[in-house]
Amino acid sequence: MIGLRLALLGKVVLPLIGVFALTIYFALAALEQATEQRLQEDIKLVARAIRLPVSTGLEQGTLNTLEESLNSVLDIGRVYGAFVFDQNGDQVVAVGSVEPGRREERKAAEIAAVGEQIGEYRRIEGREVYSYFLPLFDTGGRINGLLQVTREQRDFTRKFDELRQQAALTMLGGTLLVLAIVLLGHDRAIGRHVRALLSSMHQVRAGDHAHRAHPQGPREIRTLAHALNTMLDGIEHNERELAEQRHAQAALTERLRETEKMAALGRMASGVAHELGAPLSVIDGRARQLQKPGSSADKTRENLAQIRHQVRRMTGFIRQLLEFARASTQSPRFIKANDWVQSSVQAIRSEFEAASSHLQVHPPPSDASLRGDPVRLEQALTNLLRNALQASPDGSVVLHSQPCDQGLTLMVDDSGPGIAPDLAARVFEPFVSGRAEGTGLGLSIAHSVALEHGGRLHAATSPQGGARFILWLPTAAGHDHA
Repeated sequence: MIGLRLALLGKVVLPLIGVFALTIYFALAALEQATEQRLQEDIKLVARAIRLPVSTGLEQGTLNTLEESLNSVLDIGRVYGAFVFDQNGDQVVAVGSVEPGRREERKAAEIAAVGEQIGEYRRIEGREVYSYFLPLFDTGGRINGLLQVTREQRDFTRKFDELRQQAALTMLGGTLLVLAIVLLGHDRAIGRHVRALLSSMHQVRAGDHAHRAHPQGPREIRTLAHALNTMLDGIEHNERELAEQRHAQAALTERLRETEKMAALGRMASGVAHELGAPLSVIDGRARQLQKPGSSADKTRENLAQIRHQVRRMTGFIRQLLEFARASTQSPRFIKANDWVQSSVQAIRSEFEAASSHLQVHPPPSDASLRGDPVRLEQALTNLLRNALQASPDGSVVLHSQPCDQGLTLMVDDSGPGIAPDLAARVFEPFVSGRAEGTGLGLSIAHSVALEHGGRLHAATSPQGGARFILWLPTAAGHDHA
């Protein structure tokens, strides 16, 4: 992630420096071209200045006059060589540090023949020189020779090399100066204020929610600081409102829990009163009959049998009520799933035989094991089997067992009328039963045991037409995995 300082350098300063560099480059190129043209004009002026005496000396054949004229050119200090050729291109006089070769003589003959003034760069004796050729005329106006004045090319480029070096040093110094000014200016104008704003954000993130940023610096930074403070004020306000809502919700939840507890106690009291009231009424009626004089022995035995039956009914209800209210008191231990199923089936088999109902069992795999309270697990399964038996006393009950999803699934199917739609949502609530003589505690106990062991119990429709209760419990391997 690029910082603000690097972004400023990369997107503003460096492009500006690039523009300045290109401007200086093209300015130097234009200056170089103009200076080179000026130096070439100087050579031309020098050649034209000595043209007349050189032409006269060549026409008269006075070599001393020619040499003096050419030496006067060298005294100027801008010419390295001066040469005079006749009209055939043969060298007549040569002065200076650069001597022309045969190629220059041929070139001189060609130029003398056409009478043109030519300036060009040539290599003579390994040196790059600028040569200016000027035709010479006699008094009759005829070409009688050629004047060549030379100057080394480095005289043209030396000054520009110095200018380039100075420009490069100036550019480098200017770049460093601009960078220093920009970085220092950025730090004083923006950087320190941004760092202060970031420091405020770090304090808030560290837990100091009461901290607020101090608006300072440019307008944009101050706007950011005000926005940050407004956001923090809003968060603090929302947190206070949320805390108040949570407190109010906790109070409502507590009141709802108390209300539900009272409602549960009311339902329990109603259920207990209903379940115990009817047997007590029967016992009271039978006892009154026993108190009447003249009762026969058969009638007395019948009344006593009814009293015992109602007492057993109340005892069974109280036992179920105690099972519903009692949590597991044993430490969980590993048990074989097949042993648990067989033990539960044996405990309920006598009731199936008394009702002449058929129980079909598909036991779980022999290697499947569970972890839990065997007594509570047996209570859950026997309640499910007893509920199926009571729903279809003349039919059949099927118990399926199959491992799945790191657990063991048991399905209890009956052939009864099924679960009434109005009871489907409350089938596991205590004292909710579809039978007139049902206590509504058996399924509630099974459901509580399933939850105690990390499992689940839900109802469905059986393929036999009745109800299906599906009990899933985690196996020992599932417990370890969890």
